Amino acid sequence: MRYLFILLLAGSVFSTSAQGPYFSQYMYNQMVMNPAHAGADGVSKVGLNGRLQYPKLSHGGYSTGLAQANLFFDSLSSGAGSYFMIDHRDFLTDYYGNLSYAYHLYLTDEDILQIGAGFTLIHKTLNIGASELIEAWQIDTSQGPVVINESGTSGGFGAGLWYHRNQLFLGVSTNYFNQPEFSFGVGNTRVPRTFYFTGGYEIDLQEGLTLLPSFLYRYNDLAGFLDLALLVRFYETVTVGASLGGIASYNLFFGLALLDQWQFTLSYDYYKNEFFRKDNGGSYEVGVRYIFKSGE
Repeated sequence: MRYLFILLLAGSVFSTSAQGPYFSQYMYNQMVMNPAHAGADGVSKVGLNGRLQYPKLSHGGYSTGLAQANLFFDSLSSGAGSYFMIDHRDFLTDYYGNLSYAYHLYLTDEDILQIGAGFTLIHKTLNIGASELIEAWQIDTSQGPVVINESGTSGGFGAGLWYHRNQLFLGVSTNYFNQPEFSFGVGNTRVPRTFYFTGGYEIDLQEGLTLLPSFLYRYNDLAGFLDLALLVRFYETVTVGASLGGIASYNLFFGLALLDQWQFTLSYDYYKNEFFRKDNGGSYEVGVRYIFKSGE
């Protein structure tokens, strides 16, 4: 009976993990959602992102780390990208490795349509046996230690479109449309096919002052979430703003650009729902990106 409860618990955690990692700073991590973003803005860049969610929970909360490279090839009218991501929550740790490609179709001098496709390799590990997790979930160990170690690997395909005109951008994409399958003793579970719709517009109010409204809607069979963000940028250097997050949170954002090549970002999520807010410590996210100058 004890092991049945553990397997059911693991199945519940896996179901939550199947929705995929979440980033408050989605506007800086578009390629994770849309392969057509490869080479966007006509620049090449590399970046790191880290997110810590619910750090005050007894099992240490959830954590996500992301490293990505987004490259633009002017002579080929295309872009290529790759990212590696680790997502840890409760008993599960997920590893993602992605390759993406996008062809840039110049409709006019101002209108660019990017058509992209990507493949993501996913490796999931289930590890039940850590004492702090057993204590957090009040699992009975009087009949002996609890040790369950399982893993599985599968791959998912994605495709998308990215449209850019002057200060406007729009994107639509789907990830895992083949719904990769995993099994962890609780029956076969598929990663849900997820759809993303995103857009934004830069509004120049006056010299050195720009408004940046944007949105992200993501949907799959498990849930649908809408994020709305409004950022204010001062002299291409300091960016501040806030967003209403799709997981019942308010997000505060700060960004700093240096030497026209470095970007540093910091955000904090405050949960408006008491169920999420009580004793969980909120969520923190940091990022750093380097933009290559033409010819580097």
